[in-house]
Amino acid sequence: MLISLVYWLNYLDIFIYLLTVFCLVLLMILITRILSPRNFDFEKLSVYECGFESIVTTRIKFNISFVTIAVLYLIFDLEIILLFPWIFYYQYATAFTFGIICLFFFIILLGFVYEWKCGALSWRKSQK
Repeated sequence: MLISLVYWLNYLDIFIYLLTVFCLVLLMILITRILSPRNFDFEKLSVYECGFESIVTTRIKFNISFVTIAVLYLIFDLEIILLFPWIFYYQYATAFTFGIICLFFFIILLGFVYEWKCGALSWRKSQK
């Protein structure tokens, strides 16, 4: 029992920090609820589009390249996020882990080259 208590006392600072953060967030929410005015009218509840009344439908056509580039950005952004832990672990890495990381980046590189050759990264339609 004593070992268990000593173990949890090591985390006492973290628990106090989390409790303090939770209480501060609740306090800020309560203060905002109490002090903020609640006078809702038509202008506050209406849609605001850069000062203009919205007169067009929301179903407008747009270039699908925006979505394609956004998805590709997310994929390669995740690759970079996966790179950061490896940078700090590199000094302890063995040849096997280095090979796995190289394989990972090679697969990502193949995907990038494939997207580039297919024309997914260009704004103009490819002439095939």
